[in-house]
Amino acid sequence: MSLNDPSCPYESCMVEASAGTGKTYQLAKRFLYLVSAGSEPAEILCITFTKKAAAEMKARILSESVELLKDKGKKVSFTDEMLKFYESSQSKFQSFHPPKPLSPENTAKKILSSTQALKISTIDSLFYQWIHKFSSETKDNTVTEPSSRSRNLNQKLLTQFEVEALNKKSWQDLFRLQSENKDFISAIKSLLDFDKSKGVLDKKDRILEISKHNTSIYLNEKIQKTTLCLHENHGDTGYKVLGLEDFVNYLKPELKNIVSVSKQKDKWLDLIETGTVKDIFSSKLITKKYEISKLIIKGDKREEVRDQINQVEEAFRCYFNFQKKIKLNETACHLYFLFKKWLEVKQSLKSQEDLLEFEDLVQGSYHLFHNPDSYGVIWLVLKNIHHILLDEFQDTSQMQWMIFKEIIAELLSGGGDRDTNQVQASVFIVGDKKQSIYGFRDADPKVMDRAKEFLQHFEKKSIPLNSSYRTSDLILNFVTNLFQKHFDPLFPTHKTALIGKDQPFIPNCAGIFIHNLFREDKDCQITAMEKEASFLANYIAKECLAHPEKFPVYDKVRKCMRKIEPKDCCILYRNSTHVEVFEQFLNANNIPYKREEQRGFFDRQEIKDIISLLTFLVFPEDLTALISFLTSPVCRMDLEYLCEILSNCSNHKLSKASFFLNELEKEEKQLVFDLKHLLHISSGLPAHQVVCKIIADFQMYFSYENIYSSENSTTLVKKNLVRFIELTIEMEKKGSSNLFQCLESLYELKDADELAPESEETNAVSLMTIHKSKGLEFPFVFLVESSGSWYKMDRYWLKSDEGLHYIDSHINQPQKDLAFDSLLARSRKNLYQESLRLLYVALTRSSQYLMITGHKEEEACGDGFFQKMYQTLENLPSKLSDSLRSLTTKGNFKVEKNIENKVKIKPSISYNFSRNSVYPYETEILSPHKQSHVQQQLDAREWQSYLNPRVLSHIGSYMHRIFECLVKDQKVSRKNLWIKMVLSKPVCRRLFLPSGIWNEIFDHVDKECQETIESNNFRRLFFDSVETHTEMSIVDFLPGKMVRGNIDLFIRYKDDRILILDYKTGGSKKEILEDPLFYCQQQGFDRQLSVYKQAISSCFRSKNIETGVWLTKSALFQKLS
Repeated sequence: MSLNDPSCPYESCMVEASAGTGKTYQLAKRFLYLVSAGSEPAEILCITFTKKAAAEMKARILSESVELLKDKGKKVSFTDEMLKFYESSQSKFQSFHPPKPLSPENTAKKILSSTQALKISTIDSLFYQWIHKFSSETKDNTVTEPSSRSRNLNQKLLTQFEVEALNKKSWQDLFRLQSENKDFISAIKSLLDFDKSKGVLDKKDRILEISKHNTSIYLNEKIQKTTLCLHENHGDTGYKVLGLEDFVNYLKPELKNIVSVSKQKDKWLDLIETGTVKDIFSSKLITKKYEISKLIIKGDKREEVRDQINQVEEAFRCYFNFQKKIKLNETACHLYFLFKKWLEVKQSLKSQEDLLEFEDLVQGSYHLFHNPDSYGVIWLVLKNIHHILLDEFQDTSQMQWMIFKEIIAELLSGGGDRDTNQVQASVFIVGDKKQSIYGFRDADPKVMDRAKEFLQHFEKKSIPLNSSYRTSDLILNFVTNLFQKHFDPLFPTHKTALIGKDQPFIPNCAGIFIHNLFREDKDCQITAMEKEASFLANYIAKECLAHPEKFPVYDKVRKCMRKIEPKDCCILYRNSTHVEVFEQFLNANNIPYKREEQRGFFDRQEIKDIISLLTFLVFPEDLTALISFLTSPVCRMDLEYLCEILSNCSNHKLSKASFFLNELEKEEKQLVFDLKHLLHISSGLPAHQVVCKIIADFQMYFSYENIYSSENSTTLVKKNLVRFIELTIEMEKKGSSNLFQCLESLYELKDADELAPESEETNAVSLMTIHKSKGLEFPFVFLVESSGSWYKMDRYWLKSDEGLHYIDSHINQPQKDLAFDSLLARSRKNLYQESLRLLYVALTRSSQYLMITGHKEEEACGDGFFQKMYQTLENLPSKLSDSLRSLTTKGNFKVEKNIENKVKIKPSISYNFSRNSVYPYETEILSPHKQSHVQQQLDAREWQSYLNPRVLSHIGSYMHRIFECLVKDQKVSRKNLWIKMVLSKPVCRRLFLPSGIWNEIFDHVDKECQETIESNNFRRLFFDSVETHTEMSIVDFLPGKMVRGNIDLFIRYKDDRILILDYKTGGSKKEILEDPLFYCQQQGFDRQLSVYKQAISSCFRSKNIETGVWLTKSALFQKLS
């Protein structure tokens, strides 16, 4: 064990962890060792990218801590490793003297008692905290600057739906505000003159495409680097600046020499001498590619004037390339000018409404740490943070790295508040450049190299990890051979991790299968893609599922082999454009499946369709939403017919929606009648009634029978639609008083992506994009459509290291131009490299079996990935049988039968099990205050009907905070705390209650708090107390479950008694006073607190542990045990 081990808490390092090497485990292990070395859990900042990853990281840390308490073997190895780390650090570092490591028990208890203080956050959440904490330092002209009135307390982070709505409003306001701006009007006119066939909306698309690069534009402006890169015209301009007619006249002598060898030279000479430029080009003498026609001058005659032809064609090419570059540059300048104007309008709207986008978070944080006054901010940030753990670092953008770079530099240089008797501040960065696949989100794989080089200045090392705990050796050997021989000779060799000296962590029972490309047959009506999908479905049905013993799967939990099941199979694809074809054949073979990108409730087809219609009812000019509904299984209308009507809308005086419906009415009278009736009544009806009417009028319960083959699927449609109705009713209860507010709430839920559809099939084949599969693993992976192109360039703009380049469509691009071609080549190379990383991610999702298929259609071209994979397998000792090349290894493994019956199911605690819990199945979240099945109510007053459960929850949290301050003897402004914890919350702001009503609510709540504060019964609880804790986190390992909870008040007395107290802010005062004990038992408080008591008893030796609740409604203490 040495300081080069990534777990060593006394050294900073970067870990380059390949797929399946246990990144989360390394982070959790590092966290435990840091605490053992003397760090406080709250001093360690863990950062990742998604809420799910942050929750998994926290759960893993807690789970490892619990295991450390229970497992004697882990205690011994933990102690030995920490001792070796400690001794190595003592010999290397003489300037500081860290304390001796804590024991495994004390390490685990320290972490488990600090769960609420753990700093595990996403990057966006962290930036959001910093912006709010240092609001004045964050202000920047290029970032949304909130009004002084709000002081950032009420800033709202926009959802994707709200961002799109803001973009639309900004675009509309742009034309209204700039209507008299001469430069603005001139830019619009010039753009329309360049391309009269396309209108303003086309220019809008080109402008909004720039907004994808907002963060890069901001960074370039901050470092004073030009963002907009213009195409340069090199060499002598000369004739290139002439008009086309003058230019052709300039070339006439050479043209005459060329046509003089033609059999019809008199005709061509006369045309060149007397004809116009239009006549010359229409005669086909010069082709569309500006070449001398090979039909007119050919054979030996062409060879006689080869030099003159080359000179003329080169002159034409240079001339038109010169003109195209001028046009591209002018268009780019106009578009960028309009973009900046649009951005100004958008920023102004955000400032007025106190709104934030996610891009504002990173821009604000960058400004925070890079302005001249940033040193004080960095010191404050590092005052309570001494260790940083960065996960999934390959997904970091350049700007995000520049933010962390400032903090890390200060941390490693000794910044913050630290003494020499504590463990040194450290940085732990984990990532894998080979898995950087989010370039479209600004992720930059080069950041890994920059960070590595940066850490070397501090003599910090980079440690590679290439031993996989996920994948068998057969698959890893294939991946290593493929990449080393065809893509990167320096690609690291991957191996399966070993248990002991020679036992692989994943048994080498595996197989690789590649089918020959499926091709089009002229006499066959089935397409090549359908052939591929048909083969895949048949293979899964007739090989995998019909004979599951052929594909034994290693069960990591039970440490044995079992038969393959549908849930072990995953079909991966680059994008979901053609996934419906594969679904069709899976349905035909009765194979249960689920699409991971559509696993959410809002990804169900029936839910997407009804939301499309609701969107049209709220925004009648949104014809895209209407067309989406009309082409759905509900209406089944032809898309080309609808697009034809849509194309004629702009040529009519009526609004687009009115014209569209009027034209549609000629063919679909009843349909249009229903739509117009809905438009008329929707604004006056509650949202749930509108939804019910849509379902009834359009018979939505029966519209999906043809796309869902099984009876269970059609039943599921009905269940999901009923659930949608229930959602709208619930939103009405929470304050969504009209259809617009309800739709807004629905889009917020959709963006959260936490709502699962009804009765989701668990044992089913998964279908998902490669991007979606990152971080997952499956025993059998089917990689489909692998023969096509793996990347696609943006339509109008190209981003390079230099900046943004406007490239337009192919017809408007320079041809055979060295500089322009080089620019495109560099861009394609970057996209190709990202495609390679995507391929790596796809292949390493498989733990044992891998099937690769592809198809080739006419004129289709790919990146050669399929051919290289086939060649790699061909060079290994594989076999070819019926167009399927395979390489398998079975080994001597016994497949267990009826394995489920052999496993003893442990009992679980049944309290408050959350279906959307982000913790592992072993974890139970205990929330006693949520056990009440009776809706909390305040006194019967006029405003109580406005307070939905979410508002009441925020009020309850406010009261808990007041009592916490009381116990800790902390002074706090109740009014300011009320604003921060209640009024600033979006759910409260959306109620639009007059300030007088909110004041009345505050007075009532404040009075209730004051009654507790002045209560002698409450003060009596603290008599003879020797120890008190508020908001005490508790974690324990009960049979079959890890229990997590939060104790509002913990009191230990002189006689070693312990009281566990929970505050209860709900209920009816009358009901409580009638029989407090019966009320508490009815709400289940006694059962919840008994679990807390059991958890506390395992940590403290006291035999006398009491539980009780403080009922704030009646200022009453009720003892429960």
